[in-house]
Amino acid sequence: MLPRRLDLVPPFFPRGWISPPGEPLTRFIAVAARADGTLLLFDSLGQLFRLTGGGDLHPLARLPAGHYQRTSVALARDGALFVSTGFHVRRLFRVSPEGSITTIASELGDPNGVALDADGHIYLAETALHRILRIIPPHAQ
Repeated sequence: MLPRRLDLVPPFFPRGWISPPGEPLTRFIAVAARADGTLLLFDSLGQLFRLTGGGDLHPLARLPAGHYQRTSVALARDGALFVSTGFHVRRLFRVSPEGSITTIASELGDPNGVALDADGHIYLAETALHRILRIIPPHAQ
C-alpha cells in the first residue's frame, strides 16, 4: 500500500546527508537505474553522478553550463544515458557509461521527454513545436 503523503516518506538517498558549510545542497532532478544496480543521478547544475549499491556517490560527467530544470533521461542497453535538457539548454546529449558527452541534437524547441525503443531509435518530445522526433543513430541504420 502506498502512503497518502509522499512528503512523509523518508528519502532513499541521501539519508541524513548535509552539504558542507558554504556549499548549496545538490538538487537532484532525474534518476535512472542501470542493470548492475547502480543509479545515475542528474542534478540541476548539469552534473551526473553514479550511486553505488553501498551508497557511495561518484561524479561521472558534467554537461555544458546552463539551467537544467525540465530534463528527462533515458537509459540505453549499453549503459549510456540520454539527457533531454529542456527550454534553457535546448539540446539532447548522450553520456557514455565512462562519462564522455556527445551532443546528439541542438537548437531544439523545448526538448522534454526522451525514450528509446528496442532498435536503438531515440524518440524526443519537442514540446514548443508540438511534435515527436525520431532520431535514428548511425549504428541503428
